[in-house]
Amino acid sequence: MRVDMATRIAGKELAHFFSSPIAYLFLAAYLAVTLFVFFWGEAFFARNIADVRPMFEWLPVLLIFLAAAITMRMWSDERRTGTSRPPARSSSSASSSPAGAC
Repeated sequence: MRVDMATRIAGKELAHFFSSPIAYLFLAAYLAVTLFVFFWGEAFFARNIADVRPMFEWLPVLLIFLAAAITMRMWSDERRTGTSRPPARSSSSASSSPAGAC
């Protein structure tokens, strides 16, 4: 696994992601739902306890929907532009595949 190649690929993907307004809509939706759950979901201030347990109870559900939406969009962009490669045809080894080093 070459770490420098994995960081270059991750940097390219993040730069591509943040070049569109979808990234900022994603962040705004995440912040809005998280703040709602944290402060108003279970009456944070009414319990007189300073904990974030309600937020962590709803966070997996939120991330399931937001991560699925973002992944589907990126996947459709790759298929539309023709840059998607099936894993069986790639030239990378099995050990470097999870690290993102193609």
